[in-house]
Amino acid sequence: MSFAEVVLRLGVAFVAWLVVYMHFVMIFAVQIARCPNGDTGAWLVSLISAVMTIGASFLTGFGRPVPGIGDSLRGMAAPLLLLVPWAAWVVAPFFVPMTFDGIGPCAFVLPDEYSGSPGAWTRWWAPVQIVTLVLLSVNSLRQARQAATT
Repeated sequence: MSFAEVVLRLGVAFVAWLVVYMHFVMIFAVQIARCPNGDTGAWLVSLISAVMTIGASFLTGFGRPVPGIGDSLRGMAAPLLLLVPWAAWVVAPFFVPMTFDGIGPCAFVLPDEYSGSPGAWTRWWAPVQIVTLVLLSVNSLRQARQAATT
């Protein structure tokens, strides 16, 4: 394996892990922001980051064939096993109201202060977040198991 291929594989895997962890920051930022002035921008950005994270989750194992160094990147999956339940706890209350009832995120978070109509994307926010968390869980468990067996 050439030096350029090693650097490319490790770089892609490391950036993919950064995108995955950035998604958790976005989920928790949504929880903290709580619709300032009725702005749903943080919610939309977290939806976009979820789509990016689904793509990045397939690239996290890209550094695996690099002997020795690639194994250390697999250890980055372990903290996800703690973050996924926490993120699911943040996303779960929004699932039914946003997906089935059509309530916007700001109307759910601030029912007395917000009266705007939700965007068309709001029905997809919670299901996409849940699918992302499930895919990350499966991928993290798979990579952690591979790290333990090698």
